[in-house]
Amino acid sequence: MTLLQSCLVSYRTFLQRLPPSQYTDFCRWILHPTNPALTTFLHLSSLTQMGSLFTYLYGPATADRDHWDHLCAEFSSLLLYQRYEVISDNLAMGLALTDAPHAPVVAAFNRMIIAVLTDTAPIDLRALQQITATVPWLDQHLAAAQYRAMVDAFRPDAQLEAWIPLSANILACRDMLAQIQHPVTNARIRQGILDRYAAMHTLCTTPAPHSLDDLIRLQTATMLVIPTLDYCVNLYGQIYHDDPTEQDAIATHPHLHALINDASFLVRCLNDCGPSLMLADPDSIAQAYHALYQATPPAPAESWMAWLLRAADGDTHFYRLHKDVTFREFNLLFADLTAEQAIPSVLDQLITNTHTVAQHYQVTLQRFLQTSTSLADQPLLTIPVGIITRMVTFHQQLYANHYGDLSGDYAVAVAS
Repeated sequence: MTLLQSCLVSYRTFLQRLPPSQYTDFCRWILHPTNPALTTFLHLSSLTQMGSLFTYLYGPATADRDHWDHLCAEFSSLLLYQRYEVISDNLAMGLALTDAPHAPVVAAFNRMIIAVLTDTAPIDLRALQQITATVPWLDQHLAAAQYRAMVDAFRPDAQLEAWIPLSANILACRDMLAQIQHPVTNARIRQGILDRYAAMHTLCTTPAPHSLDDLIRLQTATMLVIPTLDYCVNLYGQIYHDDPTEQDAIATHPHLHALINDASFLVRCLNDCGPSLMLADPDSIAQAYHALYQATPPAPAESWMAWLLRAADGDTHFYRLHKDVTFREFNLLFADLTAEQAIPSVLDQLITNTHTVAQHYQVTLQRFLQTSTSLADQPLLTIPVGIITRMVTFHQQLYANHYGDLSGDYAVAVAS
């Protein structure tokens, strides 16, 4: 059974724990094995791409079928958590550089999940229902029209409640944490998740401009790469190694932790900027922006975001930047920018930001490659190091493509 197949079995069971709702009815309908829209849903919910990612991460470990089948069965908790994270993460669309009416909702959800994970309090479903009552969450999606069409096919008058998937997000997070037995690793994963919501809360409640140092710190925390890799590495240790001493060595190895931290930063840079800009030298970076300006001059009184929407559309250097301008998502390259700035000054700042981030990326990548090569020579660490390094190579390939392509992001639509 594949990771995705195993996840679907767990997903259908998981729905039994959710309150009765139109959302739950929709999920049961869409997840029925004979539903012709199931493939589309799996792409739009990110499960197809995530199944590919995590299978790729484990590499040669998948050849051990007994252990792999066991891991697939256990791994569903992370996949379900990540699936619902797409929904809560999409709520942050529209918040970068602008005042949005749903910003207080995102902030309130972040506070709620921090409280639940900190003191194991019950999920306050009534409060969650109240704060999300007016959120048009189906429109918060990279492929909103396709998702809405799928819901309409279920029931044209369906009103899917936002509070149900958000409560599922918290429930799946608890399930995932309960799987990791090593106390040090469990605490580290929990802290990484708390850092994610705290960072998002800060971004949502602190007006622009943000400094580049602040954005690097906050944006890297929101990626969830550190807790995800900690989970992947340590679940491998639990299932593939019977010796508690070996499990402990994997769970507590300081150089593995450092490698995971570097991987998190590298994936953040790739997500925001794309591999092309991150590997470019300063002259090439400046030339790419100036060529954009010359090829598509701004219209009189045009805002810089409106200009970038026109100018960067289809330019391979700027796929990631164009996505975040389109959906008003936070981006490292937005450091020290406001929505009202004039285009010439924005262009200069974008060049400076890109150059600085690319320098950090290249230095970190060199250290990452050197450390991973050294650690991989130790037999106990070969698979864990491979999991971590493949997290970076997967996103180097993924984010080289347009965000609207199946091979360019996670929750995207199947081409019609």
